Amino acid sequence: SEIRQRRGSQPESAGDENVPEIYTEEVDYPTTMQEKREVADQILNTLKDIEPIKFKGMSGEVKYLKEQLAAAPYNMELILDLGHAYANDGQWDKACNVLLRGWKRAKEIDDPGRRTELLTILVEASYTCGKFKQALAVMNDIEEPHEPEALKLYEVMRCKICSVNGDMQKGLKSLSKAIEGDEFDAAASKWLHCLHALKRAGSYEESKGKVLQQATEDAQHAQETLDTLEKLADLRDAYHGTSTGQAAKPLLVRLLAGAVAACVIGALLFMLYRAERNNLIRLNFK
Repeated sequence: SEIRQRRGSQPESAGDENVPEIYTEEVDYPTTMQEKREVADQILNTLKDIEPIKFKGMSGEVKYLKEQLAAAPYNMELILDLGHAYANDGQWDKACNVLLRGWKRAKEIDDPGRRTELLTILVEASYTCGKFKQALAVMNDIEEPHEPEALKLYEVMRCKICSVNGDMQKGLKSLSKAIEGDEFDAAASKWLHCLHALKRAGSYEESKGKVLQQATEDAQHAQETLDTLEKLADLRDAYHGTSTGQAAKPLLVRLLAGAVAACVIGALLFMLYRAERNNLIRLNFK
């Protein structure tokens, strides 16, 4: 398991050149106050690196597509492309507004992949804007994919959207389907993606138990991993929540980092990055 590298042991696939170095390098535990401050600074820099992109103005692609759509306001392909461009720029409210124009006309898009793309981005945009009931209504219009891995990612989305709307049982059922047969690391990433919604539904403990069942060995390390991932997620949310064009207050980050500074950070931050940075791309079933 990748997470077993937390204590600096050699991985089973140490000779595999595809294994990220961050998983295989030996990590020193911070012990002194100075070392913990250095860890906090490293976490702050990492949070800056993975901060969601958000254009304050208008990117060239958005400007071009807006002009094209103004000339052909009912063109579904342009509606999708502009909504996607807004999403790429982190302007979720604008993505939501544009894609709503195409929601009920999605079937006019002949390509089923493009049709699913429009609805999936609209679900994500609605969720991000706090329009949870709208996200649920849009999600219900998405056809379940047939390909096994795509279906599991669809269940991740269902877990998040059902849970954030308070449907604990449907959320947990979808989580079970999403992580069925997964190794622990993959299951933990999916759980992390849905964590806020699962907490909102009151299914935090039960969902965590389902993920821990995927750990075939070293249950204690699995428990520690989920605990640390959760703290890192809270730290990330606190940083991005206080960042408004300026860096978050270093003291706040250091105080929060104190909760995780005694843990091995590297591989877990990479895992958090991988799960959250690519969630929209992955849920597009590409």
